[in-house]
Amino acid sequence: MWTLLPIEPDFARKLLNSAKDGLGYRQAGLGQHAQKLTALRSDSIRWVERTQGSTETDLLNRLEELQQQLQDYFRISLKKVESHFSVYEPGQFYVRHRDTAAASVDGTARIFSFVIYLNPDWKNGDGGELRGYSGDNVLFQIEPHLGSMILFRSDVEHEVLPAHRTRYALTGWFRK
Repeated sequence: MWTLLPIEPDFARKLLNSAKDGLGYRQAGLGQHAQKLTALRSDSIRWVERTQGSTETDLLNRLEELQQQLQDYFRISLKKVESHFSVYEPGQFYVRHRDTAAASVDGTARIFSFVIYLNPDWKNGDGGELRGYSGDNVLFQIEPHLGSMILFRSDVEHEVLPAHRTRYALTGWFRK
């Protein structure tokens, strides 16, 4: 249902620099029309785009390799990967939810979700953990340490607990 994967520390730091340097963050929303519902989700996001020679291009290439591995292992067709940087300021959160909303405009559905954490020197008590559930049981609770990647099925219910300091991550989905 879920697994942790390591990301090279140097590459994770490059992603953090890209996350911090990027302009164009906006209040995150829900659904195809990105409806703003800050009582449910209060982070800001910036979508990752392929730019010649950029860290983001390197990231997308690596994610496409992982996509191929998932296809081969599970013997399924995954058509698309998408991702965005997210930043949670102190007090921000995302309530319990699933990533399996209705299919997107192009007809693809989220099958696997992932989060890559970009927070050096994160300490117990800094908050911002990702907590996954199976019914009332906690499946996982992951602190957002630099270079940790969690991969899980998009139908797993999960939440981001309130952050107590600024929290950076790269979140995304493999779509069928």
